[in-house]
Amino acid sequence: MLSRIRPLFLTHWPSEKAEYVLCVDESGDRDLSKVDKNWPILSLFGVIISYQDYVALQKRTNLLKKQLWPPDGTFKYRNSIKKVCFHSREMRRKMGPFSDKYLDNSKRMHMDTALWDDILQVIEWQGVSCIIDKAKLLNTYFSPTDPYKLAVTFMLERLVMNVKKPSFVLFEARGKEEDRALWEHVQTILKNGTKFIEAREFRSKILEVGWHPKFNQEGKVVCGLEVADLCAYAFGAKYVRGTNKYAMKVWHKLVGYEQQSVTGRGYKIFP
Repeated sequence: MLSRIRPLFLTHWPSEKAEYVLCVDESGDRDLSKVDKNWPILSLFGVIISYQDYVALQKRTNLLKKQLWPPDGTFKYRNSIKKVCFHSREMRRKMGPFSDKYLDNSKRMHMDTALWDDILQVIEWQGVSCIIDKAKLLNTYFSPTDPYKLAVTFMLERLVMNVKKPSFVLFEARGKEEDRALWEHVQTILKNGTKFIEAREFRSKILEVGWHPKFNQEGKVVCGLEVADLCAYAFGAKYVRGTNKYAMKVWHKLVGYEQQSVTGRGYKIFP
């Protein structure tokens, strides 16, 4: 099933045998040739959620969008109509549907409260934050591994170690070359395993791996990738600046929180 030579574009839940999905998105980049002193990291975040809770999350986020962008959660973009996608960068910079044209301060406050204090609290899900400090990586290793490959490896290890049910993994699609390179890295993990987990464990827990944009030209929006995007920035900001109110609102959702062992499990910093 995972022996094909190209990434799979996933448009639906791939199998009834898969009880969970891991949706993965990032904030920052993998480029080690230049390190932004204001954001010297790659922050990867994964949302682990069951099918039933995924459906509930989709319904709740769609309802919120219809309330804020009536009547159907869409906005006018150039000469077309697009569905709203909760996207951290646009939300922080008040771009697109999050501009003052569509949201005043009261609506913006309602959006934040509904997302972080209601929907992401009520819905059952778990999170994994993997942060690669690129500056420290360069100072620690003579020939450092690609930060994105490192973070993805850590992410898949934590999925297998902490979720005992069959799952599939969904990455945000970037481009053919980037997706293929990542697919080849994932294939290597599934074939050879890692230092800490054998290949057979990966293959027994990960039934499928695929890609999808957070939103596409047909208007499909993937709510799991939306949450992963929001959290990737929030947890990255917490690491860079010492605190972030949004990261702290969902800190209890991190893998290992109930066992009081978030560090290294739900919150992985490297190096």
